[in-house]
Amino acid sequence: MRQDLPTDQWQWSGASARRYQTFVALIPSTAQEACRLRYQVFAGELGAHLPGDGIDQDRFDSFCDHLVFRDQREDWIVATTRLLSDAAAQRSGGFYSQQEFDLDTVLALQGRFLEVGRGGLILLWLSSGALILVAVFPWLRALDTKYCTAIRLAWFRGLAHLLRLRLEVTGTTAPGPVLIVANHISWLDVVVLGYQTPVTFVAKAEVARWPLIRLLARRSGTLFIHRGNLRTLRGLTRAIAQRLRAGERVAIFPEGTTTTGRQVLPFNPALLQAAIDAAVPVQPVTLRYAGTATATAPFVGEDTFIDSLRRILRLPEVAVHCCWHAPLHDKRRRHLANRARDHIAAVGVERTDFLMKCCPAATSKARPDRN
Repeated sequence: MRQDLPTDQWQWSGASARRYQTFVALIPSTAQEACRLRYQVFAGELGAHLPGDGIDQDRFDSFCDHLVFRDQREDWIVATTRLLSDAAAQRSGGFYSQQEFDLDTVLALQGRFLEVGRGGLILLWLSSGALILVAVFPWLRALDTKYCTAIRLAWFRGLAHLLRLRLEVTGTTAPGPVLIVANHISWLDVVVLGYQTPVTFVAKAEVARWPLIRLLARRSGTLFIHRGNLRTLRGLTRAIAQRLRAGERVAIFPEGTTTTGRQVLPFNPALLQAAIDAAVPVQPVTLRYAGTATATAPFVGEDTFIDSLRRILRLPEVAVHCCWHAPLHDKRRRHLANRARDHIAAVGVERTDFLMKCCPAATSKARPDRN
């Protein structure tokens, strides 16, 4: 245990206790380290414009408890969030959230209040995912991998609920291993697909450098693509084929970037070779956001994750239609890419028959696949 950490902090027991530790920072230097990580995440990785020289700190920090998650082997904090009690909020002049939202009705209710920030419950939910991956999954896999699948689906469903996703699903996921190809509009696409079926994602290499997201991505088996590097592209294609042969489902976004959703860009056929090599089908999936989410969900241009998340959280709901098309078989990857794109683009943007279904109460049309 680090000498500069208090001895009265809580930590979990088990196989990962020797490496990972969760505690409330009681020493100023540890709280400062947590604020430094926040700055790296929000400003360095997510593009938020924050004051300060490498430290994300405001007037609320001195009143908050800082909950941190430390990797003792690497000797660094991998996740953090701050807690502001109602008593501390009185001393600080109110909750941080009151700067953006009218909480008078909520605060008039009986009971105690605890504000979870910076980043709120969404980032805390991401942190819980990291905790599960490093502390729970290693010994669960030794028992039965189906438990890992069930937990992963439950985590995605919880995140979908927090984001107020309302999902209409048509079609069904193909049984067995399959290469899923979808159009790409937003980071929400990952939540939409991950909610419905166990799937391994292929992400851009930059994600591997994001402090919290990289832990979630690597521990969950995400594969990373280095665009423009032919040698690594071939290695990635082999890695995807290996996952498919092992019975996994892998999802890629062959447009190579996000769009507003009004069009589907040409598909890069390179990664579709993995499906041909593994002798598995390709299943096209169309993603369309509806209502107010049509303009709010796209994550394009110079947009930052923080700005996008704020827009999403202000919506009463995020309506999205997910259409699973029939699996495709073809030994010509370019022809396969064009066919998949044609299927995806065939589903129009406007849907007058859009009957939205809430994710937690999903019916047979939108039931998560546990296979």
